Amino acid sequence: MEGRQTSLGIPRRKFNGLINCLEFHPKNEWLLGVGGANDGLMIFFDVTAKKAIKQDKVPMHIHRAVLNADGDSFIVAGHGKIVLYEMKG
Repeated sequence: MEGRQTSLGIPRRKFNGLINCLEFHPKNEWLLGVGGANDGLMIFFDVTAKKAIKQDKVPMHIHRAVLNADGDSFIVAGHGKIVLYEMKG
């Protein structure tokens, strides 16, 4: 593939598993990566600083995430579940 490649320089993650889906914040404030192994994981990336902002373990492997237009909530779909997350602060 041609073009410039830039690594986010992801530090060692707290949790194991593949990143299955990436979703940009509507205002490009951060990038959400979701996936997992048996359990799930969510990682929020600051793309400008090239670092993980927050990493959370969730009770299901996540296949897909979709942010709402304001970027203050998102829906994830995983093994037998669809979950709405609302962000505070």
